[in-house]
Amino acid sequence: MRPAPPLAVLAFLAAGCADAPEPAAAPPAPPAPPVAEAASLAAAGAYARAAPAGGVSAVFFRLENGTATPDTLVAARTDAASRVQVHETTESADGLRGMREADRVAVPAGGAVAFEPGGLHVMLLDLRRGLAEGDTVDLALDFAEGQTLALRVPVRGLQ
Repeated sequence: MRPAPPLAVLAFLAAGCADAPEPAAAPPAPPAPPVAEAASLAAAGAYARAAPAGGVSAVFFRLENGTATPDTLVAARTDAASRVQVHETTESADGLRGMREADRVAVPAGGAVAFEPGGLHVMLLDLRRGLAEGDTVDLALDFAEGQTLALRVPVRGLQ
C-alpha cells in the first residue's frame, strides 16, 4: 500500500491549479469561403436585327445552361412586338428553306443551344416601334422549371 501524499503537497498542487491562468481560447476558425452563386441559365452574345415599326425582327443569342438540370424554353415575351415566337429554320427534301414555330426548345444540363441566323431564333412580329441600330429590346425567356431570364438586347443594323 502506498502512503498518502502529505497534505502540504496536495494543498500546493490545488493552489497552483487555482492560480494557473485559464488556457487561451482557441483562435476563431477562419471564415468559410463564400459559397459560389448557383449556376443558372444565361444568354451570351444577344442581338436583334434593326427593322421598321410594323415589320419583323429576329433575336439571336447562345443560350447556356450552367445548371445540373436540363430545362426547356417554353416562351419568349417583349413589349416591342405584338407577337413573339420561337422559330426554327427547316429545309424540305427539295431544298426549300422555311421556318416553323418551335413550341419548346430543350436546353441540356451543362449545355448550350445556339439561336442564330439559319437556325433557331426568336421572331418579333408586328413591331410596335421601329428598332434602329443602337436601340435595345427587353426580352423575357420563360423556362419549364419556372425561371425567367430577362435580357436587354442591343439592336444591330442589317449585316
